[in-house]
Order: sequence, then C-alpha cells, then structure tokens
Amino acid sequence: RLHGVLATATLFSTLGLRPAMGRAFTAEEDTPDAAKVAVISHSLWVRHFSSDSGVVGKTILLDNVPHLIVGVLPSSFRFPDLDLRPDFIVPAAIPDSLGDMSHPMLIVKVIGRMKPGVSLQQAGSDLDTVFQQYLAATHSSFGGFFTGASVHTRLLKTELVGSVRRPLLIIMAAVGFVLLIGCLNIAGLQLARAVQRSQEVGMRSALGAGRLRLLRQLITENLVLSAAGAIGGVAIALVAASLLRAAKLSALPHIAEIRVDLRVLAFAVLITLAAGLFFGLAPALWINRKDPADAIGKGNRSTAGAGHRRMRNFLVVAELAVAVVLLAGAGLLVHSFSRLLAVDPGFDFHNVLTARVSFPMTTLREQEPRFAFRDQVTRELRSLPSVESVGTTTSLPFQPYESSMSVMIEGKPAPPMGMSPFVAVTSISPEYLRVMRVPLISGRGFNESDVHTSTPVAIVNRTFVEHFFSGEEALGKRFRVPAPGPPAPWITIVGVVGVVRNLGLAENVSPEIYRPLTQGRIYDGVTFAIRTTELESTAAALRKIITRVDPTQPVSNVVSVEQLLSESLAARRFNMVALGAFALLALVLAAVGIFGVLSYSVAQRSHEIGVRMALGSDRARVLKLVLREAAWLSVTGSALGIAGALALTRSMSSLLYHTSVFDPLTMIAVAVLLITVGTLAGYVPAHRASRVDPMIVLRAE
Repeated sequence: RLHGVLATATLFSTLGLRPAMGRAFTAEEDTPDAAKVAVISHSLWVRHFSSDSGVVGKTILLDNVPHLIVGVLPSSFRFPDLDLRPDFIVPAAIPDSLGDMSHPMLIVKVIGRMKPGVSLQQAGSDLDTVFQQYLAATHSSFGGFFTGASVHTRLLKTELVGSVRRPLLIIMAAVGFVLLIGCLNIAGLQLARAVQRSQEVGMRSALGAGRLRLLRQLITENLVLSAAGAIGGVAIALVAASLLRAAKLSALPHIAEIRVDLRVLAFAVLITLAAGLFFGLAPALWINRKDPADAIGKGNRSTAGAGHRRMRNFLVVAELAVAVVLLAGAGLLVHSFSRLLAVDPGFDFHNVLTARVSFPMTTLREQEPRFAFRDQVTRELRSLPSVESVGTTTSLPFQPYESSMSVMIEGKPAPPMGMSPFVAVTSISPEYLRVMRVPLISGRGFNESDVHTSTPVAIVNRTFVEHFFSGEEALGKRFRVPAPGPPAPWITIVGVVGVVRNLGLAENVSPEIYRPLTQGRIYDGVTFAIRTTELESTAAALRKIITRVDPTQPVSNVVSVEQLLSESLAARRFNMVALGAFALLALVLAAVGIFGVLSYSVAQRSHEIGVRMALGSDRARVLKLVLREAAWLSVTGSALGIAGALALTRSMSSLLYHTSVFDPLTMIAVAVLLITVGTLAGYVPAHRASRVDPMIVLRAE
C-alpha cells in the first residue's frame, strides 16, 4: 500500500522543487484526458526500484492503472503537509468546470508563493475577494450553501511547526537553564580553586611571571577543561541522537532524521568554549589582582574574605533557583499527564484490534462488492476462537473524524445559510458500539433492519443532546443535513450514548452523530474493530483472511486501540520526559554545586572548627553548623526559584491539562525535594567537618 498525493503541475514551480532525476509533469499532463504520469519519492525509488538509474520511463501500476514514471524527487524533499509522506505525486487533473453540487465535492489544500513585499494580510484579503466573487457568480449553482464562508491564510512555516513550536522553545529554554547551572558551577568551583592557588600564583609572580602571562595560563587551563567537556558532550549527543532515531517517536515531525550536523556541532562547541572561558575568567582576574607578597605571607592560611564567600553563596543560590524553575516545569507536566491518564475515554480500549482497508478507485467501485467484502471478512473473523466481537466504522477513536457536517433540527428556527453548527459524523455497523463497549444511555442501538429502504436513523452522543435539546427528550426528534438541491430526508434519533473522546483525552468533546453504515456508503475504505483476547495472533489471522477474500486488497494500520491512545499522548509524554530529564540533570548539578561549596568551606574553616572543638563543641554541633549552611542555601534558592517559576511557567499553560501553572501541590513538592537533596548534598562535608581532630589542626597552625 502506497500513499500518494494529487497535485497540480504548478506545485513544483511554487515550491521551487526540481526532481533529482527526470522531470516534473507538465500542465498538458495535468488534464483529465491526458496520459497518466507520476513522480515518485526517493524512498520509493530505493525500496521498490533498488535505486535503478533507469527508472524514468518505466511504468508503475497505481490502483491497477498504468502510470509512466517521469521523475524521482530528491531525498531531501519533505512534503509541506507533515501528515503526508507521499510515495508518489500524480496530476490532480481538476476539470475546468466542476458543474453543480450533484458531483462529488473535491476538497483541496492550496499553497502559494507571495510576491516580494506582499504581507500575509494583503494576500489573504486579495484571495478572499476573489473567493467572494466566485461565490457570487456560482450562487445559483450552490444555492447559497457557502454563504458566509471566507478564506483564511497562514504562513507555511507556521503550518509546519505550529504544533511543536512551543514545546521546542521550552526544551531549548531548558537546555539554556542547564547550561547556566553548569556555568554557575564552573564559576563557583573556579572561585574556590582560585583561593587555593593564590599562594602558587603569588610565588610565580614573585619569580618574574607577568600578569598577562599568568592570566594566559589560567585562561588556557579553562579552555582545556571546556574542550574536554565539549568532546564528552559531543560523544553523548551522538549516542542520544541514535537513541532518538531508534525510538521512532511520533511526537516530533521527522524525529527519525535527527542528525548532529556540522552546524549544530560547531554551535555546541563554540557555546561550550565561550561559557567555560567567560565563567572562568572572573576567578582568573580576581587571583591575578592579588598582591604576591600578601599571598605568599599567608602561607597555608590563605582564606577567602567575606565578599568572596558571599559570591560563592550567591552562585550556589542562583543555580538552585534555576534548578527549581526546571523542576517546577517538569512537575507541572507530570501532574498534568497524571490527570490526563485519569480521564475516562468513554469506552473500553483494552484488547481491541483495528485494521484499515482502503479500496482502490478502480476496483470494487460499486457499493455491493464493497459491502460483500466487508461482510465476508467480518464472518470469518467472528469464527476465530480468540475473537469476541467484530464491528466496522469509518472513524476510530483518537483519530480525526471522517467528516463533519451542519444539521438543522426539526421544529427549531433554521440558522442562516452556511451558519448551521457542525457536528462530527461517524458511520458504524450495528456491532461497533458493542465492540467498543460504549454505554447506551437511552433508546436502542442499530440493527440489521436499518437499511437504505428503512427510515433514516441516528444515534447521538450526550453532548449533542445537551447542545441541541437542553432539558428536552431527544429520542424521536429529527434533524436533517442542509445541502443544495432538494431537501435532504429527516433523520430520526433512536438512541443516545455516552461521551466518547474520539479526538483524544485532552480534547473537548464535540456533538457527534453515529449513522448506520448500511444506510450510507463506503467511500474510500472501512476500518475493522475487533475485540479479542489475542492481539498478535488475531492480527496475523486478519491479514490471512483479507488475502484469502481478495488477494489484491492491501491492509494497513493494524494496531490496537491502546497503541492509538499511546500515540495520541506521544507529544505530551515526550515533553514531560524531555523536560524531566533536564530537570533531573539540573538537580544533580545543583547538588554538586552545594557539595563543592560546602567542601571548600569546611576545608577553609578547618582551623575555626578545630578551635570550636578544642573549646568543647561536640561533633553533633559541628555537623549542625555545616548542615545549617546547606539548608540555608537550599531554602533561599528554593524561595527564589519558586518566584521565578511562577513567572516563567506561564508559557507552559497550553501544554497543561486541567493543571494551573500556580499549582501549589507541585510547587511545595519541588521545594521539599530541592531542600532535601541540598541538605543531603551537604551531609558528606558536614560529616567530614565533624571528624576533624582539633589537635592535628592546631598543631599544623
């Protein structure tokens, strides 16, 4: 089964697209009576034609119709619609006149290139003017059906990245925060290191080393450390990119094609070197300004002043605050995701297998063979020991609706033409609601007597009743679908079912109509829904049954409804895991920062601690002394971080489900977590301080 796109010949010139081999089809070939041609994708050329350089001029059968291959698309080409990954493009061959509305409607997506200097608003206004002129000219043909319709334009870039732009920006911000925490760690550790090396630098200066020479040495050391970190980071990035490709995540478009290219590599290396140099420069300048005689005279008692300690503490508090922001963002996503998983989808999605069968336009054109195919496959599936029930539908849960249409309620004022509210429409077999275990609130389900010759009937969901019949009984009420031409027949409501979240757990439930498949038509295909105790064996049996019934009929999208649910949550899960990973890394870095600062502080205060213990202070008091400093740093960082999180996490509101960015439970949990980790990080230095032998310290002094 291949996926194709109907396109006009002008698509190639509009996109500036040149085939890698052969040519694009011409305007003459883009007509209804022209010979059939096709431009195939690079992946199809590799998969099915083994990269044959002579593929141009060969013939491929598409729906049993011969098409001459005239070109091969470049490997770098990505179709503008991210939902489409076409294996081929064929001429749309739209006739000059579509006639009246008795012909099937042709739904198209239009893409254009604006002239230089033209704004999107101006282009949209011009297009809408042309469209309104067209509607006025065809008013009699369409009976005013499209009255009130207008043109809406969007930039292609917005269309491509609209759904992932905000998550990617948030992840980029998380990367920046982690980088900032790392830099603050570097600055704090380098500052502590500078104090320890003040005597060494003083000695070098006394022996004749100039300030520029000393500064160059210190900067070189920082660059060596940064280069080592960059090399390690690149190695990790290469492994992470391969893991992302192997995971085949659907949360981001083209995620399987992620590579660490030269531009990304150069950017990452430059950022790493610049960050290491900049944040290591201040300690280098500080130590270079020290008086050599003063540094040498202090000997082993070189200590930092109050300003130096305040600077170290400030750096630790800053990185703790940044870590809290990331932890708060990750916590909000986790809380939101847990609430989303608790949402009732309105049906039992466990142990249900689905499979899509798309009928070729050139075979099974008539409705009778299509229904016969469906019925035979259904009968054979029911005979399998593992199968409990089988139904068919045109739309599956967690997938876009096949169609939506406006309705007019009998006995209620008709809204203006073209302004009727739209509802989702799904055609189903009588067994489908039982397969999915959708609760029937009132009335009846469909049965075998609901056919073309019987009264048109429908089942509606509770949202439909609340929207159109608030406070009224819906059973027995009738509605019709407005359309040009003779009035459509009235459809009687025979049942009301519960709310099914067909578009996803986080999406609002819209009014929905279920129609009997036997009172409608099977258009491009049908989807089987099978409740079974053995998903894998039933999937294999399904493929064999379809091959036996019609060897030329492909079957696709054989997945469980649980998989469909998982895929619908993939983007939110990806955001949660990605931000959670960065938050965890930030927490670890912050803990390392506290550990490093307190370890240095204990080393610098060993004389003071020795004196305290010599004067009678016990180990418990010394332990509390150091832990109190760790707790103070953690509490201060948490308080500042919570304030920052309340301001910055507002940008995440669109990613949350029924969770406020000011969620107190999340903020309290994050603060408690950071204070606990910070205090634990200070335990080792505190324990080391409590083990100081006062006699050894005082003798050394």
